[in-house]
Amino acid sequence: YDASTFYTSHLDISSQYMYATRQAARDDSDQPRGARAWTAKRGEQWVHDCELLFHFLDRDRSQTVELYELLVGMHAYGFELAPQELARRWAASGAPGTPEAGALDLEHFLNFLGQSSKDAGPQAEATHSLVDAQVTGLENKGLLGVRPTQ
Repeated sequence: YDASTFYTSHLDISSQYMYATRQAARDDSDQPRGARAWTAKRGEQWVHDCELLFHFLDRDRSQTVELYELLVGMHAYGFELAPQELARRWAASGAPGTPEAGALDLEHFLNFLGQSSKDAGPQAEATHSLVDAQVTGLENKGLLGVRPTQ
């Protein structure tokens, strides 16, 4: 990169991070219904971190995360999903449409991230254990509600 490209990229990322921080800091009364259930299940910090991630991935600031935004963001965090796993998680999240023709709002995004292989049933558990390990890796890096131990 040259200095101009680096500076422009930095401003773009900084602007998106500031937007995400403001959105995630809003009053809890604005939370979707599903956020309360995930707060009870995973904790307030996990939901907050997922909200921050959601708004950071929402590059067009449409209050939804489209497939492209999701894949680019997940790749940036080292999280890869096989097409079958993406489709399964999308369907299980309750989001309308398909990954190619839909978008995740915050409630569906929480459902998408919060699933574990146990939610897929015993036959799929081994297949999806790698995905669970990747989610756990994000949690261990402090990206999804669990702070790394010192």
